[in-house]
Amino acid sequence: MVERLVELRPNDKFSVVDWWMDLDFTRLGLELDRHSLWYVRPPGPLPAPAIPPELEIAGVLPPADLQDFEFASFGASGTLLTGGWHHEASLGDPNMRYLSGRVDGRTVSVSIGCVRDGVAEVYGVATLLQHRRCGYGAAMTSACLQMVPTLQAVLQPSRQAQSMYRRMGFIETSETRDWLHKAAS
Repeated sequence: MVERLVELRPNDKFSVVDWWMDLDFTRLGLELDRHSLWYVRPPGPLPAPAIPPELEIAGVLPPADLQDFEFASFGASGTLLTGGWHHEASLGDPNMRYLSGRVDGRTVSVSIGCVRDGVAEVYGVATLLQHRRCGYGAAMTSACLQMVPTLQAVLQPSRQAQSMYRRMGFIETSETRDWLHKAAS
């Protein structure tokens, strides 16, 4: 199947996740990009979130807000994004909610909460570098979890955020290898 994907999309950049941790896609021109951890949190009440008073959390509703969301999301990782990553049509998905954390009217932290197959998924928690260590990431994660606290939740933590997620009741469950296919030159 991966062979066919490479054949059909030779000029596209994409990634393939190896859940078994033993597949080798180098013969297809993919490079091992990283190892990723997956955390899970059982359903149940959350610790009372300590939302910093200056942080205002709201859903991203008009498509114009999506640009601010993406700037904070990709700016937090040091990646410069041209075009857009998230399509504005996804703003209308009833099972997905983009959240924006603002300080003084500026988006400084973001997250995405999604419900799929009876599981709450937390994606894209990011905070701009100059606003880190203020509790914004935990507040954004908690806002996602509050959407459906009766469901088990999963996320893929960055190394820097692992201890924060453990304090929120997440435990490590698995590791994957991510393979990257770079666009053909």
